Amino acid sequence: MARGRVISEGAGPWCGVVLLLACSSAAPQPAVMAPAPAAPAAGLCRFSAPKTSLEEIEVSVPGARFRLGVQDVPSQIELIAADGTAHIQVQSPLAFSATLPRGLLQLRVAVATDFYGGRLRVGAGLDPTWLGVRGGAMLLSLERSLGLVLDEPLALPCSHVRLSDTTEMAEAPAQEHTDAKRIGMGWDSFPLYASPDGGDVVSFRYVGPVALVETRPGWWHIVVDWSDGSRLDGWTPEREPARSWDDRAGSVSGGGFALGMGGVVDGPILQKARLHAGASVAAAPAGSVWARAAHELEVEVVIMNAYGQDPHRADGWLQLVTVPGLLPPPSEFRFIGHAWVHRSELTLIEGDAGETHTSGG
Repeated sequence: MARGRVISEGAGPWCGVVLLLACSSAAPQPAVMAPAPAAPAAGLCRFSAPKTSLEEIEVSVPGARFRLGVQDVPSQIELIAADGTAHIQVQSPLAFSATLPRGLLQLRVAVATDFYGGRLRVGAGLDPTWLGVRGGAMLLSLERSLGLVLDEPLALPCSHVRLSDTTEMAEAPAQEHTDAKRIGMGWDSFPLYASPDGGDVVSFRYVGPVALVETRPGWWHIVVDWSDGSRLDGWTPEREPARSWDDRAGSVSGGGFALGMGGVVDGPILQKARLHAGASVAAAPAGSVWARAAHELEVEVVIMNAYGQDPHRADGWLQLVTVPGLLPPPSEFRFIGHAWVHRSELTLIEGDAGETHTSGG
């Protein structure tokens, strides 16, 4: 038999649902004012994720429904107000459609954004609680992440949303102003104006300490800065300060788990191949097509099973077992599954046959 190599059935440690997006190294950009959200469709939020990793998404075609993982693939994501499902269009190296329960899709604020004439800034990277979709915006709450309660949810334009690069939920700690007196506003909501001349007002509730940076007769200028760049800044009528407050020092919750297996079992023989651009990938031999190759790419296929046979070779179908950017779901620990291609749509790489797959490792 030709030279072989051992392919571990465990695809390596996973740590929960991991959503990755390439981070820019450019200098931080100033906050922008939240525009009136565009409404391309009633309750539709669409954004691109150039480098997406999702542990388990679902593919459904006639006669087959299965799950797989993706890693570092470009995709476009749609969230619809009346639908609790995120619709994911993976663009490369295989192009296909999948879904994920919307609650499992972790998002972050992509662009620092000002609301209420600058009285509230939501920092880039903030991990708020996402409440749903309205028009062309995502509705969010700041109570968990900043400890700040508003009368109405904020509407953040979909263009200001990105996938999270971590599964951990973080509270952004408030930063101390060493040159200003710190006071507590108590448990009741308080009004905040842009200036001591009055004008439009918005109400907040925040039980942590606020910095009293300026006073005028009957008015306080208060500021709260958070570590992620979020900021509360405005004027409120003078009141009796609370004697105590809940100083919400930020904390990080969440975590992951490592997976490991042992044991060695003889497995199928694999061979590398070049999958042709535009090739169709079916859920079963001669089954429903669920993906197409966006460009030519190198894959691995089964050329002989563990018993020295391949019952599907006679009809020309080969099973794909490794594809760049695709991973088996955590429950499988083996091949991606449900990926078959006709022999006419790939070219076997000669001299590379005889690689032996073993489980465990």
